Amino acid sequence: MGNTQKAHLFLLLGFALFFILAAQPSPPVSPKPNECEDGLYYCPEHQTCCCGVDFYGMCLVHGCCPLENGVCCEGSNLCCPTDFPFCDVLEGTCHKDYGDKIGVAARKRRMAKFKLPWSSSGTKGVEEMDQTLRWKRNQFSAMR
Repeated sequence: MGNTQKAHLFLLLGFALFFILAAQPSPPVSPKPNECEDGLYYCPEHQTCCCGVDFYGMCLVHGCCPLENGVCCEGSNLCCPTDFPFCDVLEGTCHKDYGDKIGVAARKRRMAKFKLPWSSSGTKGVEEMDQTLRWKRNQFSAMR
């Protein structure tokens, strides 16, 4: 076998290896969080970011609606599905049209998480830092 034939053989093997590797499925993409409008807060994937407290057009408190593409109810911590966009805040229900008597239960929003400025995705390190404070009660204090 001559040098040119070996070069052509290596070239063909390289193309074959490239196409075999390219045909294999790629690993699943990890879910990305949904960033809120200001870019400082985020909600988990498949949740909608809602503004909880608005001050002259600037959102001060962000919340996460546990529904994908949910409709945020103004003046409350509730949200509704896209199919039932009319909020009845007093009853805690969502309706298809204004004035409907039958609807679905509205969902409560949760607080959005603060995106750490030094991480690219916003979720790295948050779970490790997320610690809920709890009071340790003295069960014998009432017996004194």
